[in-house]
Amino acid sequence: MSGGVYNYAYHKVQEFADDLRYTELNPIRQTFKEHLYKVAKAMHYIEWVDSGDMEEGDEDPVIKECISKNEIMKTSIEMTERVVEILTDTIADLKKE
Repeated sequence: MSGGVYNYAYHKVQEFADDLRYTELNPIRQTFKEHLYKVAKAMHYIEWVDSGDMEEGDEDPVIKECISKNEIMKTSIEMTERVVEILTDTIADLKKE
């Protein structure tokens, strides 16, 4: 399989960044523009992986350029808490039987 699994959505993000105005004198917009380029690159890698053009996990380093370690940790904790909740409910249901 090759490309296009997400209809090349990363192109829209990259085009938005390309067209973003008033960045020359606005550090907030310039920083956001640079972030969008990183996001578009990560989206591109995700599309390649999910289309079978790259191996699963090849996208991780590029995605990590877009998000902080704290955000990854927060999400990991939330996911773990959800798994614990499901296991707790499952165990409680099994004990009722």
